[in-house]
Amino acid sequence: MSVVRGFNKDRWQYGGRVTLTSLIVATLTVVTSGLGVFEFIELNLLDHFFQWRSLEVPDRRITLVTVDEADIEFLQKWPMSDRVLAEAIAHLKVYKPRAIGVDLYRNLAVEPGSDELQEIYRSTPYLIGIEKVVGNKIPPAPTLAHLEQIGFSDIVLDPDGKVRRHLMSIHRNETMKSSLSVQLALLYLKAEGITPEIVDSKTKTYRLGRAVLKPLSSHGGGYSNIDTGGYQMLLNFRGDRDQFTCISLTDVLENRFSRELIHDRVVLIGAIAPSLKDIFHTPYNTKNATFDNRLAMEGPIVHANAISQLLGAALDGRPLLLTVSQIQEKLWIVLWAGLGSIGSFLVLNSKFFKKKKIGIGRILLAEITVGNLGAIATSYWLFLNGWWLPSFTPAIALSAAVLAVAFDYTRQWKNLAFIDGLTQVANRRYFDEYLQQEWRRHASDRKSLSLILCDVDYFKRYNDTYGHLEGDRCLQEVARAIERAVRAGDFVARYGGEEFAVILGNTDAQTALGVADRIRTRVRSLALPHATSEINEVVTLSCGVATSIPDWQSDPSDPIAIADRGLYEAKRQGRDCVSLGSPPVGDRCK
Repeated sequence: MSVVRGFNKDRWQYGGRVTLTSLIVATLTVVTSGLGVFEFIELNLLDHFFQWRSLEVPDRRITLVTVDEADIEFLQKWPMSDRVLAEAIAHLKVYKPRAIGVDLYRNLAVEPGSDELQEIYRSTPYLIGIEKVVGNKIPPAPTLAHLEQIGFSDIVLDPDGKVRRHLMSIHRNETMKSSLSVQLALLYLKAEGITPEIVDSKTKTYRLGRAVLKPLSSHGGGYSNIDTGGYQMLLNFRGDRDQFTCISLTDVLENRFSRELIHDRVVLIGAIAPSLKDIFHTPYNTKNATFDNRLAMEGPIVHANAISQLLGAALDGRPLLLTVSQIQEKLWIVLWAGLGSIGSFLVLNSKFFKKKKIGIGRILLAEITVGNLGAIATSYWLFLNGWWLPSFTPAIALSAAVLAVAFDYTRQWKNLAFIDGLTQVANRRYFDEYLQQEWRRHASDRKSLSLILCDVDYFKRYNDTYGHLEGDRCLQEVARAIERAVRAGDFVARYGGEEFAVILGNTDAQTALGVADRIRTRVRSLALPHATSEINEVVTLSCGVATSIPDWQSDPSDPIAIADRGLYEAKRQGRDCVSLGSPPVGDRCK
């Protein structure tokens, strides 16, 4: 039997195990998370954070000129002609917007009106067109490309097909290209005297007004190993179409809009008609409607959110959605594992828990529930303040740590219930249960079961001579000697007082006698002085051995009685010897 000390005797040792438990659990959780096991759940929780957050006020710096099904019906043609687009832009220019974005591919002329549109392009330095640079490329309008008034419209999708990131820039053909949203936001901010400033070129950190921009890492937040090519940031959505001013293309063409909706604003022209399928799934999709296009977000609305994020951060100090370094994320997980371990230790050892005798299952369920809610609530609070840290992963670490400490606690109390406090071998209660178990097993297998009873010779005289403290130390030394003398798998227990018992499974009489004699020899070799012994100057041991093949009719107490008779016979023959209990088949005395 291994030596297990009760944690009440050694708090520091137990505290060390709690700390080690936290580190092991945190390490396993970090490794599991790194494999992407929790990525989908983390992303799903992030979506819920967006859905739980209160709606923000609409961004009045952005106006969307939308093309829906009614507008297409009004035009009686799609794509709209260059003349119609030129006319719409001309109407908008009258009210002096700060920037105009055209989220429509115009790489090919759509007559009539191509010359008119090119002239509009040349006379509007604050107009930005689009191209597609990733995957199936779509070139920009040639005139706008020549004027370098182009932003790409590519939108990055997560593994589950949702938009949560903003691709701000990308290298193509040794040229840095910026997104449509970045180009429009910078045009707006330029009028405020705000331009990007490099803070740290190595980490690609920039200052933009009141905002500090940092790129997303491949393992940032709940991601495990995403492609973060180019310059990507998390997209801190403001909301859906209701969070922006929208004017229909028809109203623009017929001048049914007020100056305030255009002046000094970013104006983005884009199609939202479902038939054009420029739609994306975002955190605002519910779990059961992930593939329901009615709840998806149109491309121009995604771009508007990206523009709003930059403007809000630079001008208002609205939080961006940032992540921490991998080391900080690991420490975050370690922190929650530690809280789980310490909390479990304190609760299970509290006087309230012991006094009320509450079931450990209920305690664990309550602790895990409260801990998980705490982890998610803390992550949500950080999210509201502009930080995305894993929430499910630390909850898993906390739960695992709680269970691990509880398991260790249960094992401790089991050991306290079944281990003799003085000698640290099994106690009489454990001996009785183990003998019952082995008796049934050997009855089924029809194999020999042996039992040894050992008694310290003249132990009362030893106590009277050296005192009870030395008597206790003597029993401890004897117990350790017995453990060293038996074979692996043999069961050692303190039977009572100065008596010890050994159960030897699948062992015949001759082998059992050999083990008993080895025990006797090992104890005598301890050379513990015993001045009042009548047979030796050192502490000695007498042993009785019983061997039988159990059956279902016999009783487990039978071998105890036989071994006890053998022990009596060993004492009768002069002690410090081994004797096989009745029916006798021989004995050996030294």
